[in-house]
Amino acid sequence: MSHTAEEYLKIPESRRTAIEALRRELVPGRRVALSTHMNADGDGCGSEAALARMLTQLGLDVRVVNPTPWPELFSFLLGVVV
Repeated sequence: MSHTAEEYLKIPESRRTAIEALRRELVPGRRVALSTHMNADGDGCGSEAALARMLTQLGLDVRVVNPTPWPELFSFLLGVVV
């Protein structure tokens, strides 16, 4: 079975509904905590840092709270986020 690019990019209605519900909760001034897995790697740290920046730009008060220390190797990703 062959799929078109449009079919691959279509967002299922259930996912769209969940995203919209989450978006309604992301209001300026609200505090959010972000975390990633233990002994975070580049994927975890990069995703967390990018999401922290996006939420900060939306006016949320973001805190990064990981179960293990943030690896020094990736400290440049945080900038002024924490």
